[in-house]
Amino acid sequence: MSPPSRLGQDCQMSPPSQLGQDCQMSPPSRLGQDCQMSPPSQLGQDCQMSPPSRLGQDCQMSPPSQLGQDCQMSPPSRLGQDCQMSPPSQLGQDCQMSPPSRLGQDCQMSPPSQLRQDCQMSPPR
Repeated sequence: MSPPSRLGQDCQMSPPSQLGQDCQMSPPSRLGQDCQMSPPSQLGQDCQMSPPSRLGQDCQMSPPSQLGQDCQMSPPSRLGQDCQMSPPSQLGQDCQMSPPSRLGQDCQMSPPSQLRQDCQMSPPR
């Protein structure tokens, strides 16, 4: 999909598709495994990313979206409030999580990422 396209609600992207820059996904869409989102795209609320998808730099996830296990966020992406990261996902350096987001157990944050106040990190197994 090329910019500035929009993927409507209840749509699915099958692998190995690519969502180009400035594109948007409306809730409750789903980004299938091995798909990519290019910057500065936006993943709307209640959307899901299946592993091992990649959220490119400068992309945003709106609450309460879910980033599935083994997915990656590239810097400087932003994970909006009430979003969740399932293990073992990785939050790249310079990424931010807004409160009250949740970083699941076995997830990783690369420096200098920021976990803002009221966010939660679950203990490793």
